[in-house]
Amino acid sequence: VPARFVLADVGDPDSVQAAVDDLIAHWGSIDILINNAGGSGSVGSTGEKVTQHGPFVEMDVEDLLAVVRVNLVGMMLVTRAVLPHMISAASGRIINVASEGGKAVIPDLAVYNACKAGVIAFTRNLAGEVGVQGVTVAGVCPGIMVTERTVQALSDPSNRGFASLDVGFAKVTAGRCSVTDEVASLIAFLASDAGSYVHGTSVSVGGGMAD
Repeated sequence: VPARFVLADVGDPDSVQAAVDDLIAHWGSIDILINNAGGSGSVGSTGEKVTQHGPFVEMDVEDLLAVVRVNLVGMMLVTRAVLPHMISAASGRIINVASEGGKAVIPDLAVYNACKAGVIAFTRNLAGEVGVQGVTVAGVCPGIMVTERTVQALSDPSNRGFASLDVGFAKVTAGRCSVTDEVASLIAFLASDAGSYVHGTSVSVGGGMAD
């Protein structure tokens, strides 16, 4: 499958616009947008790595802003840059990756979870604006996935993410974490013709974590 990779900072409007312009010039259109930037490895405006874990009152203001910049503002900036092209074509699919954390109470993740709740709300409200223009908008809410970072955090009680994952996993009624392919498969479905009528909602793939 032909592909084109373009480096961009989702929190920088100029960087985002340049990337979108590059892709439009190369491909002619953007038919599917998957907003998937985010997570605990957020990067600040000067390139430093920040953490989203910890009591809200103890969180450094710069870290707070960096988490919001990547997990919420970035999604909006990319969508804002791509959407006019989709509206012009009267066709497009936008898939926003949120989190079960956006619907659950989990310690030390107040800012991150607030961002993901914002993604869910943005998905629903944007769908109400652009559905009649041929653009569908849906969200995906992963729970706890088996990744190298997750395994590392769960195996070390001193890790800042341990308490959050421990509480989160206790809410999972499926009794196990998910694998990344399970989330990717849902996204692939939503991007396909079979998922064309899923609109204005965020679908959980979290093993019952927040349901």
